[in-house]
Amino acid sequence: MYIICGRAQRNGNRFYETLRAGVLPSGCERAECEGQPVCLLPDNSAWMFIRTELQIKNKTCIQLHAADITERWALAAQLRAQESELMRHSEELKDTMASLHILCREREIQRVKTRAHDILGGRLTILIHALRSGRTQDLLHINLEDLLRALQGDGTDAPQNQWEALCRAYVSIGVELCLDGALPGEGRQETEVRLL
Repeated sequence: MYIICGRAQRNGNRFYETLRAGVLPSGCERAECEGQPVCLLPDNSAWMFIRTELQIKNKTCIQLHAADITERWALAAQLRAQESELMRHSEELKDTMASLHILCREREIQRVKTRAHDILGGRLTILIHALRSGRTQDLLHINLEDLLRALQGDGTDAPQNQWEALCRAYVSIGVELCLDGALPGEGRQETEVRLL
């Protein structure tokens, strides 16, 4: 009471109001814990004040309790700091996961582009060679169904993912693919590819 008010207070209600909303001396801070006022003193101690009304012989009396909660306050502050650090790490982890997702997506697109480039390059080389040499029977080897199957990969990916990767690969070289009908179910292999 001497530290907070500079003197002894005879009126408990006034002292409690000072704790709640009054002017505190330099070095003292006002806080709250469980709805009760807490005063943080210059010596780093924390005091919680509890006001209760008592009925004694038809009279209402006010009782003030002061509890030293310094250790509890320090632990709560440490917990808040750890929670803040965890939130920071959580945000960093979210950012890392988003970056990883983008990187994986870019790698998959690059893999599909490379695969499309290699297969199309091989087919185009055969086509150019056949046209230059006049061996048109070699053109029979350039079948668009085979080309699509080759571009689809080894079948370990879901059909929808394969189709989307294939579309992205073709869009990157200026070709738009259209799907007529439904893709095969998971784990099934489509036996017929129809081109429009």
